[in-house]
Amino acid sequence: MIDDNMSCIYEDEKENYEFLDYADIFIPYAEQVQNDLIENAHLKFCNLSSTDNLENIDQLTNVCKKFDNIIKLLFNDTSDSASKYTSYSEFMNYWLNNQFKLINKNSTCVLYFFQTIMSKDNTNTKLREIKKKIRDIKYNELENLNILYNLYEKYHKIKNTLESSHPDEQIYIKNATSCVEEFKKGEAKCSTGEKKFCSALSKFRDKYEKINLCSYDLKGWGKKTLPQLTSDSKVSVADCEMSEKLENGYDTHGSSKSSMETPSDPDTNVHSSLISASSVAGICLVSFIIYKFTSFGSWLSLKITGKNKIQHNLDDENDQLLHRTEYEYMNIQNTAYNVAYNSL
Repeated sequence: MIDDNMSCIYEDEKENYEFLDYADIFIPYAEQVQNDLIENAHLKFCNLSSTDNLENIDQLTNVCKKFDNIIKLLFNDTSDSASKYTSYSEFMNYWLNNQFKLINKNSTCVLYFFQTIMSKDNTNTKLREIKKKIRDIKYNELENLNILYNLYEKYHKIKNTLESSHPDEQIYIKNATSCVEEFKKGEAKCSTGEKKFCSALSKFRDKYEKINLCSYDLKGWGKKTLPQLTSDSKVSVADCEMSEKLENGYDTHGSSKSSMETPSDPDTNVHSSLISASSVAGICLVSFIIYKFTSFGSWLSLKITGKNKIQHNLDDENDQLLHRTEYEYMNIQNTAYNVAYNSL
């Protein structure tokens, strides 16, 4: 672990990660400044010299010019709220501390450097605004901030790739993989009980897990999945192919939902009812004509009449048989009675 600069003054319990809520705003500006050529224009407060008692003057001058460029980009909208300006100032403090750590064998304190450039341009209102948040950050806190900043930077690149006119799958995979690796670094530090940092890490995870790959046009991609940051991650593997089928009217078995859930059309229902009624009436009319006016009808009538006569004769025979049975039963009863009486 790198030791803190013993010549700098550090404020305890000052770590704050809320400014990263505006990461989507200042990350593009920071990238722009890193990639653009530094202007050769003379800046009053960046005119450093050996009399300023600073080491690595050339490198610090370079940092100062980039610092000025970011300030101009961030603080150019007077309609921004005070809370947003506060977050911008906290970001500028983080950015400045990180740049100083990147300078090899740098022993200059951030606060001292800022006081030096302020003394060269004490009428600069933007510097006065930022001054409220300038401080030297301890190495451990800066390491935490770097992890979070890197995560938001990767997130920004992932979103840019997905929202581009021709999303590059390989660039997406590269940034998503780096994001997972960086998150694991943060998780390892959470075991030491750094509550504020772990809370900020969890906040990023919630933001990351809201990425919905199915909402982007990713034609030609292989498996459309969002890599999980942790094993217990709430994000599910997106099955975009299944989602598209459901949206287009197909169930999970590949059959069309339209065949199962055909919407009812009142006009169609009325038309169907009329056709059914007409069919029944037509059948009845044809049957009546055949029965009354054709030889088949006469034959059918004789058959029905004959069948009725047969049924009638059968009913008469059944009645006669029933009466005969009842009569015989009564004779048997009387005979038994007579036998019993005569025996007395």
